[in-house]
Amino acid sequence: MSSVIASSALDTNRDHGGHIAKHVINEGIYSSDADAQAKQTDTFFLDEDQYESVEAIFLAGGVGNCETTGSAANVEIDLAQADFAATPAAFIGYTCKAGSIFTDNNPYAAGPRVYCAQEGTSFTPSRIRYVLKWTDGKWIIRTAFPMP
Repeated sequence: MSSVIASSALDTNRDHGGHIAKHVINEGIYSSDADAQAKQTDTFFLDEDQYESVEAIFLAGGVGNCETTGSAANVEIDLAQADFAATPAAFIGYTCKAGSIFTDNNPYAAGPRVYCAQEGTSFTPSRIRYVLKWTDGKWIIRTAFPMP
């Protein structure tokens, strides 16, 4: 789906209503939505390069079984370790180092950028989850993150 592809890129995801960057070390997004702000308990991708490796695998596999007319429920699509046989380094999750959640304010933004500035320990996820949401008449990627 073109809307899923358009919302998959880290640089444009927020414009489509998503918050993938919340789960990328040193990224985050400017938002007043508490759900879109990084927290110490979240899990993270190491950087944009790692996320883009995961994104490529997700897009190559298709978007699962989304109805074309929309739904009130989110659709969750999980990538497993086997999906990363060719790119095993992409299948790693990270915690945030203690005390590394920071806030940047921008007077022209709706809210602050809350982000993790430094990775903590790495872990092997049970899966990497994508959450798709029907919004404004199309499917978009709401978020993606490694799951412990």
